[in-house]
Amino acid sequence: MTTMRPEKIPFNGKSIVVFVFILVSIAACDPDPGQDPAPRYTANSSKSFDDVLADLEFAIGEHNFRLTGRDTIGEAIAAREDIDMPPATVLHFCNLAYARQFLEVAPQYLLHMPCRIALYEQGGNVTVEARLLPENEPAMRALSQKINRILKMIVSSAVE
Repeated sequence: MTTMRPEKIPFNGKSIVVFVFILVSIAACDPDPGQDPAPRYTANSSKSFDDVLADLEFAIGEHNFRLTGRDTIGEAIAAREDIDMPPATVLHFCNLAYARQFLEVAPQYLLHMPCRIALYEQGGNVTVEARLLPENEPAMRALSQKINRILKMIVSSAVE
């Protein structure tokens, strides 16, 4: 019976330097893992949470989007944990004409439909954040820019 011996891999100073250089290059290209790379548009309001929420829902409809879901996260945590939590809600909404364009041109953009806006109370104000669409895909840039302008208008009109 013969025993197989692992081959020795020759490591010298030069190969280690190249290996380290490759690792550093890869790490430099990655976004900060603790950061959400999605661009956002954020605004604050001194209006009540319920007023901002109602104004968001109205503005969403005014821009030909349809509300598809609502996650009342603050309320859910408060109920489950039996604690006081400030209100926090995420609205999901979509425009099927835009979603169709994504599906036809760049299906990976469907992850951005439905659109999402979060609102929460913090420091006596209501903060509203829209998750914007990336504008780096040439085939989708014009549509992404159009939707981002609409998202900003929805947020701005709700917080005024």
